[in-house]
Amino acid sequence: MWSTAFSRDAAQKYLYDADGENGVTHVLNRENGAEVATIGHKGRYAGQFHDVDRIALDSKGNLYVTEITHNIRLQKLVGQK
Repeated sequence: MWSTAFSRDAAQKYLYDADGENGVTHVLNRENGAEVATIGHKGRYAGQFHDVDRIALDSKGNLYVTEITHNIRLQKLVGQK
């Protein structure tokens, strides 16, 4: 686990778990621990990750991902409406 964030709903139903080594963020249901989605995959293009450092969610459901080493950037992934 490299970084975690809770969903911004009142119950914080989901846990976002960044897996920097594999370039993916897992979305887990906090009630039962089941994975409900994954975001991204390893790579250097938009929506792909390499060495994720931190993740955060804003009040609109947008996910922010910072990367270190190869990509050295911040990506904003727009949440679903």
